[in-house]
Amino acid sequence: EYDAMSHFEVADYMAYNDKSMVNLPDYIDIRYGMDNKFRPHTLWYPPTFHASLGVMEVIGGERIVPIFLLNTIMSTFIIITVYFVINSLFGFLPAILSSLLIIFSPRDFMPYIWGQWPERFAYAFVPIILYCFYKYFISFSKEYNNPRYIYLTALFLGVSLLIHPLIFFHSALGLVVLYVFLAIKQKKFVFNIKHVLVSAI
Repeated sequence: EYDAMSHFEVADYMAYNDKSMVNLPDYIDIRYGMDNKFRPHTLWYPPTFHASLGVMEVIGGERIVPIFLLNTIMSTFIIITVYFVINSLFGFLPAILSSLLIIFSPRDFMPYIWGQWPERFAYAFVPIILYCFYKYFISFSKEYNNPRYIYLTALFLGVSLLIHPLIFFHSALGLVVLYVFLAIKQKKFVFNIKHVLVSAI
């Protein structure tokens, strides 16, 4: 599968050369050189995810097993974040059931097997992003204006962008939908220009 091959090649190159990269080496560029439409012949994602795989390869002292081990650990974060968010909102039983259903969901484990590793890992941040924004919206009032949760939302959005840009756009769209529904339900619009500017920065 092309995704698994490309992610492994990039991580292996970084581990072998002991540095991150932007410009694709020739043997990777042959297949993926035009995938980045904005800057051809350069890496199509930020190097963050691949660099972490490369570091794991160096620490593990082997090429294959450390990469799959790290991917397995990172993929379990989806289960953990879903449990955390659902438990905070609805309690233990719905949280444990949601987590168990994700474990046996082909929509979740097949992309991991096929090699869409950064996408799978980045999706672990979506529930946390939506949860942080939800907490900010619910706790917002003119008397009590703690921006901690909106800053966490922005931080996790930035992390997701550095792992897989597509998840950033999914999260942003999810935030818009969540904002609309919360505004309708709570009958109020939450907006603080200072919080928005600091979050954007």
